[in-house]
Amino acid sequence: MDSDIQNWSQLWSHKKATKLDIVQLSERLQKIEQVDKLKRFFIPVLLISSVAIMVYRLTFNTSNFIAIALVISGFLVSLAPLFRTKSKTLNVATLTNKRYIKLEITRLKGRLDLPKNHFLISCIVIPLGMGIGYFSSLENAALEEHLFGYFILVTLFLALLYLRKLSIKKHQNHLIPIISDLETVLVNLEECTSKYT
Repeated sequence: MDSDIQNWSQLWSHKKATKLDIVQLSERLQKIEQVDKLKRFFIPVLLISSVAIMVYRLTFNTSNFIAIALVISGFLVSLAPLFRTKSKTLNVATLTNKRYIKLEITRLKGRLDLPKNHFLISCIVIPLGMGIGYFSSLENAALEEHLFGYFILVTLFLALLYLRKLSIKKHQNHLIPIISDLETVLVNLEECTSKYT
């Protein structure tokens, strides 16, 4: 704690960061973590609901087993990184600790890749799994039902791609400025450390 106070006083005297800047930065990071908490809750709910519906409506055979496995995999691809990049406790004190700041910069840079890579895999795998399950249940159905199924799957796929595009833009608009601010704070801390040691 003494070292944190010393780092903070050095930052203050260095006049390259103000208490207000640090507090606002901490609040922005906490808001990101709050959104992630909601995602870590709702994605498993969607996963369990989707799998439950598929298990209830589909007969057990190889194609349906593959369909369920694909849907589970698609959700887990987006869910796992949210736990892996979970934020540590951040406040004014931790933001004067170089180790915490470096960890947070690494975490946020990793999060920039989530919509680009992980969400793209989910966009492909989830509709594919649902499509296999749906068409497996329509072996003797009329052409209209098959066409309706194709329409729903294509619509779902396009909607997921659109959400991915929005997510990429949102991540860049929110995360890149925060990463830049954290890197500035880190540089200031390193300069203060070298000056007062």
